[in-house]
Amino acid sequence: MPGPDASKTDRIIGEIGRRIVQGEYLPDTPLPTEADLCGQFQTSRNLIREALRVLAAKRLVVTRRFRSVAVAAQSQWNYLDRDVLRWALTSGTTPGLIDAMTEVRNLVEPAAARWAAARATSADLAKMEAALNQMKAHNQQCDAFGKADLQFHDAVLGAVHNPVLQQLGSVLGALQQVVFSQTYMGDVENMPRTLREHQNLYEAIRHQHIADAEAAALTLIASATARLKDAP
Repeated sequence: MPGPDASKTDRIIGEIGRRIVQGEYLPDTPLPTEADLCGQFQTSRNLIREALRVLAAKRLVVTRRFRSVAVAAQSQWNYLDRDVLRWALTSGTTPGLIDAMTEVRNLVEPAAARWAAARATSADLAKMEAALNQMKAHNQQCDAFGKADLQFHDAVLGAVHNPVLQQLGSVLGALQQVVFSQTYMGDVENMPRTLREHQNLYEAIRHQHIADAEAAALTLIASATARLKDAP
């Protein structure tokens, strides 16, 4: 179980990361010094250094000469990192990010659905069905529903049986998790449609209807994109 220092480090990472993405700390400019950050967060240099190491791994900061740390150029930020993506979406300071995410999903997921419809085994279908049933059972429980939703999409990707594409699973999973966290709607207007769209994708794959599977994947993406754009 993480100790209090770990929790405090996570809070520092989150606060500095959000400040960077929201533009409080501008790209290509130095961050406050370690001493200043220690004062702001009332913590030790060790925890500040650990937080900066994590932010460097997310490519939000870079170390310069004489151990100074600066905000990285925005083009270097790792938007495939769940935290960076979530901070960027909630900040509203990255125009075009939703469209960029949609382009990536449209590039991969409909093709994966087509291949899954052609290649899925009975074991693959069982995984999809189990995840879909969990989504239905927990449709009013955000965390459990989100876990089942991710399992469903993982099962679709796994049904392609392409080891290279499988490596993209973590990338797509990061996108899907952040999209889900921003778009979950359990109300009577949205949830039945969400479940129906997933059911349609499953049925198309199960019946080996390749064109229908591709169309169902495109519909899922379009719905998620619309909810993202409508999110407060």
